[in-house]
Amino acid sequence: MPSHNVHAFIGKRICGFYNVEIDALIDFSKKNSSKDEDVEIVEEIEIPVRCLPGMVIIETDIVSKRSHDAGRTTCKVLFSQTREVLRKYGEQGVCYYILHHYLDKLEDIILGGILHQYSQVKEEESGFDIATRTLMLQLKEAVRTGLDAEVSALKALELIVDKGFRDPFTDYCSLLTYEMKLFREYKSRTRTRKSANLEALWYTCLKTLESQQDWDIAKLIATIARTVREKIVMNAEWVWCTIMKYDYLRLARSNKFGVNLIRHMMKTLNCDNVLKNPPTL
Repeated sequence: MPSHNVHAFIGKRICGFYNVEIDALIDFSKKNSSKDEDVEIVEEIEIPVRCLPGMVIIETDIVSKRSHDAGRTTCKVLFSQTREVLRKYGEQGVCYYILHHYLDKLEDIILGGILHQYSQVKEEESGFDIATRTLMLQLKEAVRTGLDAEVSALKALELIVDKGFRDPFTDYCSLLTYEMKLFREYKSRTRTRKSANLEALWYTCLKTLESQQDWDIAKLIATIARTVREKIVMNAEWVWCTIMKYDYLRLARSNKFGVNLIRHMMKTLNCDNVLKNPPTL
């Protein structure tokens, strides 16, 4: 995930705002606790698992929720943290809070995309060069697809607020149809896992929405998330060039891509020129 300095730099351009307390809220909850203590909630939940004509079968599963980045994995934490950020910093703070989550995911999308492309050309002598160029040529679409298919509480709220999937018995078949399209690019096992995780999040988020205030928060999150995601997509080259320029050593070290490959990506994207034209609010 990007350093907090990079989060702040991009936050100023995308949201017109940044705050280190929001970064800490997401990344450093219970920083000093043990691994076992780091689990905030472990609960048994019911999730719809099979759709047949006129019937939905309900089974149970166990979901654990860790404090680090917990706003991504559970609506309860997402709602509580959003309320806190909204109270202290307003909607710009919520923008930055959501942006932080998306930027953390962005690295996985882009670096994973390069590895996927490389798996198809790795026998060629310049395989990494080919893989990098291929992804960079379609970077915006890769980022759009990757963020749209992210399994998170943000995505679950989008299903509820924007898609109108609000009842496990009447809407579950529609959700399955939507998932088939959303995850169609993934292999069968990955598609099944992603679908099951998204369904669990969707169902627990539905149970979280108990009051009108909860619904208002959900609508605000979905609206701002959609706007932030689109800004990242439209400025994908600038965002990724910024991450590489200021975090290239960390990227090379943590992902084992090597400094030369990071520099090659920057050259392929023409980052020197891209960074001269930052996005406007």
